[in-house]
Amino acid sequence: FAFYEFYLLLSTNANVKRCSNCGRLFICNGNYNTSCCDRVQEGTQKTCREIMTQKKYKEKISSNPILKEYEKAYKRNYARATHKKISKESFRAWAEEAANKRDVLSAKYLADPDENLVKEFKQYLGNR
Repeated sequence: FAFYEFYLLLSTNANVKRCSNCGRLFICNGNYNTSCCDRVQEGTQKTCREIMTQKKYKEKISSNPILKEYEKAYKRNYARATHKKISKESFRAWAEEAANKRDVLSAKYLADPDENLVKEFKQYLGNR
């Protein structure tokens, strides 16, 4: 049975990869590039793909102080909007304006890492 399954894998040119999270082999489904399987990890209810997505997001946020400050301010203002301390419309307007400024300053920071940019953005957001 195992040899027949191996023969089918070879005859269909299946793309077999090693999961970058758990290290087990998996067959890629579809025509897209992925590095993680869809298995649910033991002890959690999340798949390897979900776990790796969260890891990459956290790495991205921690590597760029502009994104880190934006994340803090966004969470603070989102909490204010959900507790009705500010209106949803004003939150949306703030989020759009802050995201535009974040993108501009983040590009500048990646080109030339300068702490003054971070201080300026912190002051704009009202972060401590």
